[in-house]
Amino acid sequence: MASDTPIDAAQTPPSPARPRRSAEEKRAFRQERLKTARREGRARGIKLGRAEGVLAALSCFLGSQDLVYDCGANLGEVSGLLAPSGAQIIAYEPDPYCVDRLQTRFAGVENVQIRAEAVGTAPAQLPFYRHRKFGKSDYETQAGTLVAGNANVDYDSPAVMVPQIDLIAELERAIADHGRISVLKLDIEGAELDIIEAMLDRNLFDHIRMALVETHEQQFPDLAERTLALKARIAARYAPEHVNTEWI
Repeated sequence: MASDTPIDAAQTPPSPARPRRSAEEKRAFRQERLKTARREGRARGIKLGRAEGVLAALSCFLGSQDLVYDCGANLGEVSGLLAPSGAQIIAYEPDPYCVDRLQTRFAGVENVQIRAEAVGTAPAQLPFYRHRKFGKSDYETQAGTLVAGNANVDYDSPAVMVPQIDLIAELERAIADHGRISVLKLDIEGAELDIIEAMLDRNLFDHIRMALVETHEQQFPDLAERTLALKARIAARYAPEHVNTEWI
């Protein structure tokens, strides 16, 4: 039988205080969440190491009427695999060193246009930072970024100032002129989040046949929660063969 005696709140033992995590513990927790999320994401995406084969297969379905955006072209591996299709490729790359390499590689290739610019959501002149070991091998050219927070990047040396274009406006013009974009590759070392948000808000992915997006939550832990939230928004709206954030 239940007692009618009221419970004295003052005598109720308090819940144990939740211990506060240190900065190191918080970082470790975020990293573990990221590892789990990436493992689960790769199960529905294209496995790591198969990107070259995917691009080679994709090239078979492209022709001269197709429009491709290679954002963060680096040394031109993606553009190089898709160029034989005859598709019109616009390759954006802000690093002057990589731009010189691209211009040499695609000299005389009429369907590849090299644009020496970063991509963002507004026109700007911005500082561009390189890998701490830049110049030792081609691999280190891949870490160049506009964004603070990558432990592998040299933020202490003077930055290279680079122009940035409004990619959202560029994509909207291209969609208005062509009806749709066949392929968008977005690999811009942490600067992708503003672009992804704007594209989702404006439904621009609806007008792109295939988007290959590389996110960088491993390299930029402070952007991890925002990145995972955006990936969840994408997964809720688009199949991975339409917008793939785990293609590489």
